Amino acid sequence: MKHKVYFERRSDKMDKVLGRIPPRLVYASIAVIVSVAVLLAACVLYLKVDGCSIIYIIFPFL
Repeated sequence: MKHKVYFERRSDKMDKVLGRIPPRLVYASIAVIVSVAVLLAACVLYLKVDGCSIIYIIFPFL
């Protein structure tokens, strides 16, 4: 049984393109993380349990 060896030759430019994360993907990921954090912060500030804001239940020293 013979084993065939496959290899690809790429140019330096192609290696650079394949070797980095697209900036648009990075910006989109940061936007999603920030949006979730802001939404979570808004929920924590405005939700109330027994007439007391959740922020004071989580952090009683405030």
